[in-house]
Amino acid sequence: AAVATGHWGCGAFLGNKELKALEQWMAASACGMNVVYTTFGDKAFANNLNDLARQLQGVTVARLWSALASLARHPSPAALRQPGAV
Repeated sequence: AAVATGHWGCGAFLGNKELKALEQWMAASACGMNVVYTTFGDKAFANNLNDLARQLQGVTVARLWSALASLARHPSPAALRQPGAV
């Protein structure tokens, strides 16, 4: 089974598409579900999301959540590039 979703919270609420995609992906994964993410024709975002999915293969939800929480405490783009961050 899969969850079909998209850029929830990214329109009128000005949310971060990348973060919202990761949040939904983590929630679905924690429930043992796959995700079908609709990018509404945004091919660059779709390619980036596919690249991210490949890079995160084998990373647990807990580990990704921890990395995102660390980034929130130390908001530097370099924070997630550190060895062992994710």
